[in-house]
Amino acid sequence: MRQALGSSGVPDRAQHVRKRYDVKPKVTNKTPSGDASRDGDEEQHDDAAPAADAWQPTPRVRGTRTQEAVADHVQDALVACIQRACGRPTAQPLVARASSVTARVVGDKNSRSRAIVLRAGVGKKDVAILWVSCRDGLLCSCFAGTQNALFLSASSRSTKCVHTTAMSKALAASGVGIHTFRGRMRLRADAADFAVPDVYGSAVIWAVLYRSVYSVVSFSSSNAPACIAPGCRRFRGRCGHVRVARQRQGPNGFLDIDTGTAPAAVKARLHARKAAAVQRVKVLNNEEEDEGLEKEESDTIRGPHDVDQGKLSQRVPRNLLPCSSECNQGEVWTRTADWRALYMKQRAAALQTGRRADAKTLNDLFLMSIAAGHIRDVRQVLTEPFCGSCGLRREQRHKVVKEPAILTTHHPTASSLHVWVGRWECDADDCKRTVEFDGGAEGLFSMRRKNKSRQWLLFTRGVLDKLVSFIIAGRTTYTAATRHLSADVRSFCLRRQDVAKLGTAIIKTFEIPPESGRCPTCGPNPAFIVIDAQALGCSDPDDTTPVRPGENCPVLDIPASKLCIVEKAPLRDAISKVLRSSTALTAGQAAALRSWHGTIDAPGRPTAEAAAAKVFFHFFPIGNPEAGPPPAADAPKTRTDAALPVGVPASAAAAAAAAPRAPPRRRSSMATTLESAVRLDKDGKLVLGGKGPAPKKPVEVWSDRVGMCQPAFDSYPHEEEDVWCAVRPFLHAMLTETICGMFQGFDERAVELLANSIRIRPRDGWRKFTAAADGVGFVASFLGRFANELDEDRSLRSAVGELLLKAVLIEKFVDDEFKEQASKKRNLDDGWQNAKYCERWKGTPTSADYARWRMEQTDLATMDVDDPLISYEYFAGLPRVRPGIIDSEAAKRRVQYRGKDRHVADLEGEGDACNQAFSIKAGLTQGVFNVVCPHVITLGFRCLFRAESVGEALSIVLERFPKLPEVIFYDVACKLDKNAMRRVRPIMRAHGVRCILDRSHSITHSCSPIYMPDDSLGSTAGIATQAAEVSHSIAVVNRTSLAYMSPSTYMVHKIVQVAFMNLRKIYRLHADNSSGENDHVWLAPFLHAKVAHQCSRLSTCSCKKTDAEGNFDVEEMLVGDERRTPHAAANADGVETANAVEVVDSSGGPSSVDEPNGLPVADLVGGLEEVGDPNAAERLDTVSAANDSAAPVVASLAGRASRERNEARIEAVGSVVGAFRGADVVDLGMTDGEDADCSPVPNDSHVLGSFEFGWLLEEHKRCARGRSPPKREPVCTSPPRKEVLEFARNLVELPPARAVRPRNKGRITLTGGDFLRLAGENWLNDELLNSVVALINHRDDQFRIAAVADGAALPTGRSSIAPRTRMLNSFFFSTLAPHPSHYYYDRVRKWGVKAGVELEDVDKIIVPVNIGMRHWVLVAIDVGNQLFCFYDSITTADRSGVVDTLRRWLNDELRSRLGDAAVARWVVDSWAVRVDPAWPRQTDGGSCGVFSVVAADCFSVDAPLLFSQQDIPTLRVRLAIALFFDDLDVSDDVLSALPCSDSPPISDGEDEEEE
Repeated sequence: MRQALGSSGVPDRAQHVRKRYDVKPKVTNKTPSGDASRDGDEEQHDDAAPAADAWQPTPRVRGTRTQEAVADHVQDALVACIQRACGRPTAQPLVARASSVTARVVGDKNSRSRAIVLRAGVGKKDVAILWVSCRDGLLCSCFAGTQNALFLSASSRSTKCVHTTAMSKALAASGVGIHTFRGRMRLRADAADFAVPDVYGSAVIWAVLYRSVYSVVSFSSSNAPACIAPGCRRFRGRCGHVRVARQRQGPNGFLDIDTGTAPAAVKARLHARKAAAVQRVKVLNNEEEDEGLEKEESDTIRGPHDVDQGKLSQRVPRNLLPCSSECNQGEVWTRTADWRALYMKQRAAALQTGRRADAKTLNDLFLMSIAAGHIRDVRQVLTEPFCGSCGLRREQRHKVVKEPAILTTHHPTASSLHVWVGRWECDADDCKRTVEFDGGAEGLFSMRRKNKSRQWLLFTRGVLDKLVSFIIAGRTTYTAATRHLSADVRSFCLRRQDVAKLGTAIIKTFEIPPESGRCPTCGPNPAFIVIDAQALGCSDPDDTTPVRPGENCPVLDIPASKLCIVEKAPLRDAISKVLRSSTALTAGQAAALRSWHGTIDAPGRPTAEAAAAKVFFHFFPIGNPEAGPPPAADAPKTRTDAALPVGVPASAAAAAAAAPRAPPRRRSSMATTLESAVRLDKDGKLVLGGKGPAPKKPVEVWSDRVGMCQPAFDSYPHEEEDVWCAVRPFLHAMLTETICGMFQGFDERAVELLANSIRIRPRDGWRKFTAAADGVGFVASFLGRFANELDEDRSLRSAVGELLLKAVLIEKFVDDEFKEQASKKRNLDDGWQNAKYCERWKGTPTSADYARWRMEQTDLATMDVDDPLISYEYFAGLPRVRPGIIDSEAAKRRVQYRGKDRHVADLEGEGDACNQAFSIKAGLTQGVFNVVCPHVITLGFRCLFRAESVGEALSIVLERFPKLPEVIFYDVACKLDKNAMRRVRPIMRAHGVRCILDRSHSITHSCSPIYMPDDSLGSTAGIATQAAEVSHSIAVVNRTSLAYMSPSTYMVHKIVQVAFMNLRKIYRLHADNSSGENDHVWLAPFLHAKVAHQCSRLSTCSCKKTDAEGNFDVEEMLVGDERRTPHAAANADGVETANAVEVVDSSGGPSSVDEPNGLPVADLVGGLEEVGDPNAAERLDTVSAANDSAAPVVASLAGRASRERNEARIEAVGSVVGAFRGADVVDLGMTDGEDADCSPVPNDSHVLGSFEFGWLLEEHKRCARGRSPPKREPVCTSPPRKEVLEFARNLVELPPARAVRPRNKGRITLTGGDFLRLAGENWLNDELLNSVVALINHRDDQFRIAAVADGAALPTGRSSIAPRTRMLNSFFFSTLAPHPSHYYYDRVRKWGVKAGVELEDVDKIIVPVNIGMRHWVLVAIDVGNQLFCFYDSITTADRSGVVDTLRRWLNDELRSRLGDAAVARWVVDSWAVRVDPAWPRQTDGGSCGVFSVVAADCFSVDAPLLFSQQDIPTLRVRLAIALFFDDLDVSDDVLSALPCSDSPPISDGEDEEEE
C-alpha cells in the first residue's frame, strides 16, 4: 500500500520525531489561559503550547490513563513564536508553566540573526533548530535530518523533514505573510558566529551559528561534545559549532554553575544530585559446566523390550507457549497430585484412629471431585487418541498395552503421581507404527524413556516451561537448571544429563510460527537489514556437512585499477600517505606526484586524472619539489584533526590527536567516545571493545607535513577544522580507492546532470541541481563548504565536475566489463554461472520459482533442504526464493594462507584498502550468521562450520529476499560491496542495493567514506544499524548453555531461543507503550492471539471450542495497555445477564452463537439495519406480498432481527476488545491493580466518538441510509482518490494496539496492527481475512433480499431464499486437516450448518486455506457446475492435497446431512478440478492473502479474475477502506470531508526546482 500512497514502502526513518511533531488539523479553537510573562532578551521568546484543558476531545471509553500528545501542542507553540518574531500580536500569551513543547527565538543582536529552537525534551532527538537561509530556503538541523544545511544554503532549496513541514503549516495558520516572515528571519550572508546557551532541567543545550548553519550542541557529563547538524555528523565532536560553543563556554565552562555539565555544576544548579544507579552484579558463567553432558551415562533408558524409536509414531507438535487448555489441564494434574497426597494422608489418619465415617466422607469428596473434573482418576490408562504419523483415530479394535508411569507435576511440594499409560499399533496401510503415549492431548509430555524402576517418565507442561525458561530466557546451563528444578519442585529428581535430554526432547516438538520470524513493521521485504556473525561455538564433528544448494558464481576478473580515477597504485599510495600522515615520501612517490602535477596544464578538456590533480594540489600544493624531512621526535606537535597512519582509521586517530588541552582532572573510568573504546586484538587488528591494549596514538599527523604536498594552511587555516573535515574525506573517496557504487541507489542521471552543470555552466548555474547529491555526505559537505569558491574559480569548478562525472560514468564501464568477463569462454568452460544466474534471478522471484529450479537439480529433487537439521540454517518467515551462490575459486584461495597473512585471502582486489580480515581457524564452529531488521527482530540465522566470509553473507541475502534490501549494514560492508560487484552486479544494480558499515564497527575501518554510515544519512538516519549487536548481546549469554552441544542439538535450541527473543520484540512493537519494560508480561496469550495461526494441538485441544448453544468461556480481554472486563451477555434464551458477555471465538471453531463466520444464514434484516435502511420492515412486507412461498423465511428473518437488536446493545463492549481468539488474554502492558471502567456502553455516536475516526463511521451510516442494494461487482481496481490514499495511510500509521473501529460484522475488533498488514507486502492475518469473509457473506445476503423484494420468484426446486454463495472462515480447513495426512471431520461436523451452507440450495462454497502458516490459497466449490476451482497465486500445482481433502469433506457432509443416497447422486469423486494458468499470479513475496481475498470476491459474484500484480497496491487500499467502514460497497465520497494536508511552499526556489 505504501507504494500506492506515494511511499517507497520503507519504514519511517524519523518515526520518533514524526510522532512528536506531526501537526494534526484543528478541530476547534483552543482558548488560552494564564496571563504570566517571562523576562528575558528581546530576541528570545519561549512560547509554550496551551494547556491540555483548553480542548478536551470526547473521552475514550477504553482509556484508563491518557498520555499528553506532544503533536497537539506543536502548532500553537510555533504559531505564537512566528507571530512574536514578526512583531504581530498573538492570542497566546507567555505562561509560566511547564509544557511538553516550546518554540523559542534565539539570535544575535549585533548581526540580527534569528532562528527558532523547537524543543520537546532534553534529548538530541527532541530538539531542532530552524531558520531561513540567505536564499530564502527554510532550513533545519535535527538529529533525524539527512540533508546538509550548508549544501542546501548554496541554493534556494529547503530541508525536507517533519519540522519544516510543521513550520509550513504553522506559518499558514499564523496569518503572517511568507515575505514578512522571510524578511524578519532571513539570515544575512555576513552573519557573525555566535552561541546561546539555555538550561532545560539538568541539561544545557547551545544554539550555535557557524558559517551560515545553525545547530544545537550539547555536552555530556564528561565534557564530550555532540552536534546534531547532519553535515557535522561524521565529526560531530570536532566541528565548527563545537568550537564556537567552547569559545563561548570559556576555559572553565565545564565547571560553570550556570551552563556547565560537570556533575558538581549540575548538583549546584539543581541543589540535588540524583543517586547513581547501583551497578548490576555481573553473572559469572562457567562455560565448561555442561562440557560433554550429552555423552555422559544416563539414568533413563529405553529397554531392549521397548519398541525401537524409528518405529514409533511421530510426536504431537506443541505450542511454543501453552494455550489456555494446556494451562487448565496442568492445573488439574497439579491439583490431583496435591489433593491425592492430602487425601491419602487424611484417610490413613482417619482409619488409624477408627474414624471410618470421616474416611468415607473423604472418599466421597474425592470421587465427587473426580466426577466434576477438578482432579483426574489416576487409575485410568492414558493413551493417544490419534496416531501422530498418519492421524488414524484409535478405535475399539486397537488393543492397548498398559504400562506403569510416574508423573512429575510442577507443584512445589506434592509427590509424583503413579499412573498407567498404554500403547497401541496403528494398522493403517501406509503407517504400521507403534503409538506410544505422548501426552499432547492430556497436557503432559512423555520423555519416552524409563527410570531404573521401569516406569515411563511423564511431566506436566509447567515443569517443562520452567526448564525451557531457565535455559532460553534465563540463558544458563542445564546443570544450573537441574539445581533450580530440584530446589523448586520436590518431586523432580532427574540428573543433569537426563535434564538435557528432556529439554532437547520438548524443544524439538515446539512448532515455531512463521510470524515469529517476520517483523510486523518491515514486512517480508525489509528496506534495511543488519547482518553479522556471532562468535558462538558448538562441537563440530566431521560428519556434519550442511546442504546448501547454490550455483558457482566466482569473482570475475575486473581490474581494480580501471575502477579508480587514479589508476596507478603507487600514485594512490602516495596520495593516501599525504592524506593520512606526515611520513616522508619516498623518491618514487615524489616522482609520481610531480609527474601527476604536470598533467594539470595539459591542453584540451582535462581527463579525470588531471582533474583529480587539480583538486588535490589545490589543497596540498606541490610546493618544494624535495620531500621535507619528518618533524623531530621532540618537536612540539600541533594538535590537529586526525592523523591516519596505515591501519588506523581517521576517526580513531582524530580522537587521540585533536582533543584540546584541558585543565588536569581525574580521568573517568568509563569510555566517553567510541574512539576511546578501540583496542588491539591478539592479531593486531583494531576492534571495538575487548581486553586488548589501546592502539598507539599517532605521532606523525597529516597536518605536520612540510615540503612537498604540505597542506595549504595559508589559504585554509588549520584552525578551521570544518574545511579539512570536508576536504580530506572527499579526496580520500575520490582518489585513493575505487569509486564504483558511490551513487548506487540514487538517481544517477540527476548526478550526471549536476556534474555536467558544475563542469560547463557559468557560476550559480549548478546550484539548482544540488538535490542529486544529498544522499552522499562527503560530496554534499564539499560542495556546500566550497560553493562560493567554485563559483569564483572556473578551473576548480570544472575539475570537480569532471570527478563527479567520472564517478557516474564508471558504472556503465563496470556493467560492460562484467558482461564481457561473465561471457568469456574460459569462464563458461569452467562452469562459472554468473551471467546465467543474474539473468534468471534478477527480478523478484517467489518460492515457486526456487522450487522449479530445485526440481531441475537431479541431486536435490528429493532432498528437503529446508530442514534445519540438513541445511543448518533457519528463517521462519523467509522461504528460499533463489539458490545460493558458491565461489569455488575463493575456497581454493583461502587455504593457501596461514597465520598473520590470512587477511590477504579476504582482499577484494587491489582496490581494497580496508584493514579488516576474517579468521580461518577450524575446530569449533565460527558461530552463527544472524540477519536482523532494524527493529531487532532476528529474521533468521545460519550456522557457520567454516570461517566467516562475505560470500556467505551475500548468498544469504540473495537466497531469502525476493526484493533485495535498499541498504545492507554489515561490519565489513566494504568487502561485501566489492564482492557483490564482481559476482552478481546486475542483481545488485537492479535492486539498488547499498552496503554500509554499521556505526559500531565503522570506527575501526580505514576504507572509503562511501561505506561510512554518517556519510549516508539519507540511508541511515533513524535506523538502528547496531541491531545485530543488540541481538548478539542478548544471545551471547547463551554461550554457556549452547556450548559443547552437538550441531543438531544446538540448532533446535537456537531456533527456540530466536523465537522467544523475537516474540518479546514483536510484543513490544504491538504494545501502546513500546518503550516500556515487558519482561514481566506473560506472552502466551499474545502468541496465540497475534502470532500463531492456530493451536498446535488442534486435533486434541479444546482451547478454541464453543459449545452448540453459544456459551463461551469468558475471561478478561485487553487491548494495548487497557483492560476490559465483559459485562453483558445473551444466554440461550436471549436474556441478558449481568456479569458475562458474548465473546466471539475467531480462531478454531464457530465464531458466533449460530455460525462460525459472521452473519447467520437468514440474518438478513439485521444486515439491512446495519447499513441504515429505514425501510427494512416495509421491504419484507413487499417480499411477503410478492411471494407467499417466502413467508416462512420472512418470519424467520424477523425473529433473527429481534435477536440482532439485543446483540446490538452489547456491541459497544466488543468495540474495546482487541483481536482475540477464544478466552486467551491479550495483555499488552496492563499492570496488576489498575482498574478499568467496565460500565456497558451503547453502540451510538458516543462510542464512535471514542475512536480515532469515529465521526467518519457516522458519516458513512448517514450516506448508507436509503442506499440501493449493492451491485454484483468485485472490488474496484481503479486508482483511488487522493483523500482515500491519505486516509489509508492514516489507518496504517495508527498505533498497533489501538482499536480502530467497533466490532465488525465478523465479530472482530480490528486494531492498528491489523491494518498495518495491509501496507507494503505484508501477510494478511486471520482477523483481516475473516472480516472480509463476513462482508462477502453479508453482501450475498443483501443480494437475496433484493431479489425477493423486487418480486423475483424462487428458483425451481428451491424452498427458501438462503444464500447461494457461502464462504467459510480461515479456521475451517485448519480444523478439518491441521496437519498433512490428518483428517478430522467430526471437529467440523456442525460448521456447515452454522455457516449457512444449505447443500440443496448453495451454488458455491468458498474455502480459504492457510498452508504451513505462511501461504494462502483458495478453493471455490462450484456445486452447480460440479467443479473444484483451485486458485494459488504462485503455482498451479496442488502439492498439499487441498482439493482432495475438501472432496472428502463434501462427501462426508453429504452423508451426514442428506444421507448415502445424496452421496451416490452427487458423485463428488468424479468432479473435475479447474486450475487456470491465466488467473492472476503474484510476483512479490507477501501478497498471497490479498490475491486470495480478491479472488474469493470475484468468485462470489461470478466475475472473472481480471486483476494483476500491478493492482495489488490499489487493492490493499480498497481493502483497508472496506474493512474500516465494514462495507464492500463504500463510496469514495464519504471521505471527501477529510481535511486537505497540503502545505504551502516555503520558498520560490523550491517551486522552481520542482517545476
